[in-house]
Amino acid sequence: MTDTTESDTQHTAWCDPAECATAPPGWHQSTSRSVTGHDPEGIHPGATVHAVQLGTGDDSHPYIDMTIHTEPGDGTDTEDQAYTVLLIPERALTLGHLLTTAARAAMRQQAG
Repeated sequence: MTDTTESDTQHTAWCDPAECATAPPGWHQSTSRSVTGHDPEGIHPGATVHAVQLGTGDDSHPYIDMTIHTEPGDGTDTEDQAYTVLLIPERALTLGHLLTTAARAAMRQQAG
């Protein structure tokens, strides 16, 4: 399903036009969702995730763009780092399931 809010650009239903305007030509982007927060140890990375569509028309492909943000962990790192991975939607669902399963197991062990 597409929305034609601009005269010559068709946006996907999940597209955020503000995010889309900052994307490279031919890309569409959803609103970013981030995992951040206070990290007293300074070693736990944050993550930003959003859906993107690369290309236009029949040549377009949806992906999940996941960027992991790390802070310098020790004296060898001097700058924050960002690592980006593009995942097909099915792979993103599988990764989400693996992360959820591992987190639940770790939390049960921690509580037990």
